[in-house]
Amino acid sequence: MPTPPKPVEIVAASMSMATTSCIFNPLDVVKCRIQAQASLTNDPSKRIYNGTRDAFRKIIAEEGLRGVWLPGLQASILRDVCNGAIRMGMYPFVRDMLPMEGNGVTVKLCAGFLTGAFGALVSNPADLTKIRFQTESGMIKDGVYVTGMYAGNKPSYPHTGAAIVGLVQKGEVFRGVGTSMARAALVTAGQVGSYDHTKQTLGPIIGEGPVLFIFAGAVSGFAATTLAAPADLIKTRVMNDRAGMNMAGQGERTLFGGGLDCMARTFSHEGMRGFFKGWLAAYMRLGPVFIVSWPLLELIRTQVFGLDYFGKK
Repeated sequence: MPTPPKPVEIVAASMSMATTSCIFNPLDVVKCRIQAQASLTNDPSKRIYNGTRDAFRKIIAEEGLRGVWLPGLQASILRDVCNGAIRMGMYPFVRDMLPMEGNGVTVKLCAGFLTGAFGALVSNPADLTKIRFQTESGMIKDGVYVTGMYAGNKPSYPHTGAAIVGLVQKGEVFRGVGTSMARAALVTAGQVGSYDHTKQTLGPIIGEGPVLFIFAGAVSGFAATTLAAPADLIKTRVMNDRAGMNMAGQGERTLFGGGLDCMARTFSHEGMRGFFKGWLAAYMRLGPVFIVSWPLLELIRTQVFGLDYFGKK
């Protein structure tokens, strides 16, 4: 039976993901705003941002650098401490536990799928809070947003702790958990599975080192972004959906009845292309994140905790 992961392996995974969350939060903010804005309308007048570059430009012009860096940052770090510990810290153990023959890509994808889904379940409250803060944020004057997608509304919560408590009280703490688990399962399958397999394939040729880690990280970013794009968009829209604070003029009603309803209505209004809105912003985040986080994880494992390289049996 495979040996369970050591606590330091879990800590190393959490540290690498929390660090990259701090660095790349602006890309996450832009991605969420693009995906959430005017979810079911083709009316250009209701679109604040026309693509990734325009979103960066407008947010920085109206809100400064803090407008793209700070929204949802605390919740993002909390999410990745929990999520990274399970998705990356538990992956080798789960991979080696699977009753599947061989050590091919299928085993790795399945292990990533399982750890990703469970990590999303555990971290859903923090993830939901992160998305709410990132999509809702803007400059505040006299207690009301004056910029952003929810200009004219009061902030829902003053800080991360209050948001999580409020979501628990409203019974919404696991809102969107199904789509979140689907998205995380696909991301982790693409991220960790492709990284592990790329290392296993090219390691004997290139050798363990920064070149291999960076290249495998780039592969994992592309695979994860593409596999998870539809689920990522649905997750953002469902988690951002709330009564009484709606861009699409729906009054006190929420837009969607859940993930499947969101998927059906998105396809009806926007077609297949609609599911890949925000792909560039998502890859601009995941690509660099994985290029940085994987070498960082390898460094923390080997140089800080004296562990072997990631994925080694």
